[in-house]
Amino acid sequence: IGSSEFYLSSMDVHGHARMRKQSYWLCTVVKGTGRVNGHTVRFADNFIIPATVSRLELRGNFTLMISSEKRIINV
Repeated sequence: IGSSEFYLSSMDVHGHARMRKQSYWLCTVVKGTGRVNGHTVRFADNFIIPATVSRLELRGNFTLMISSEKRIINV
């Protein structure tokens, strides 16, 4: 879903993934548990990944809903 102000994306993580990102991410864990850059995340957690963080390491089995100012490409 997108508009001129932001995009809303869903990302499923199963196992391990590394990726680069641009812009900020406003995240909600809508399913499962895992780790984002070493930080534990679980269902119903909300967090911000600032634009200054360009590399992500994702581990576990979880789904994120992500609001951002740029379109997200799923890994």
